[in-house]
Amino acid sequence: MNQEHARRLNQQWDDKDAERDERERRARELFLEEHASQTFAPIEGFLTSLDKVLRAVGGSVEIDATWEHLGDRKLRRVAKVTFTEPKQQLHLDLIVQEATIFYHDTPYRFSHGIEALIFAITREVERFLKPE
Repeated sequence: MNQEHARRLNQQWDDKDAERDERERRARELFLEEHASQTFAPIEGFLTSLDKVLRAVGGSVEIDATWEHLGDRKLRRVAKVTFTEPKQQLHLDLIVQEATIFYHDTPYRFSHGIEALIFAITREVERFLKPE
């Protein structure tokens, strides 16, 4: 009876430890997502404006609302630029780590780098819409 009781207590402790670890992991993720959202906000604003412009010519921009956790405090967001004539899509893969956004493995540091990133995305979208 004592061994069974000890086994149940150990199982309860293990379960409580696992629940606590999961809560702590999720709290860390939420903290990283909040920080990444602040860093990403100027790009999100730009992409929202770009969507309004592209809608006038049969295109659109869709920004994935969820953050993908990549480890090492890196989070990914993807935006899709779609153009209907001809039907084509361009994926913008953006990775945030602390105050830096990586696009095509190039780091763009907050705040002056954001302007350069907006220019890089604009150039790529223009090439996408006007293939040579």
